[in-house]
Amino acid sequence: MKDRGTRVLIVDDEECIRQILYSLIQKEGLQPLLAHDGNSALRSIRLESPHLMLLDLKMPGVDGIEVLRRAKELDPILPVIVLTAYADIH
Repeated sequence: MKDRGTRVLIVDDEECIRQILYSLIQKEGLQPLLAHDGNSALRSIRLESPHLMLLDLKMPGVDGIEVLRRAKELDPILPVIVLTAYADIH
C-alpha cells in the first residue's frame, strides 16, 4: 500500500489532529487528503476515491457513525480506521 498515489482521507473536526495525521501520512510517502467534517468527507470519497479513511467518531453535525454508514454505501470496500479520544462511545 506504500505508494505516493495511495490516498488517505483524514476526517477530524480538530485542526491540530488533522495536521498531525497529515504530517505522519505524508512522511510515510502516502497522499493525505483532509476533511474537517462529515459532509466534506463524503464529498472527498465521491471525488477523490481514497484508498483508506481515518475517521474521527465524535464530530458536530454528521458524526463518525453516520459518515461510516454513508461511506460504505459509496464505497463498500473502503477500509476505515475509526479514531476517538473518548473512552465511552455511547
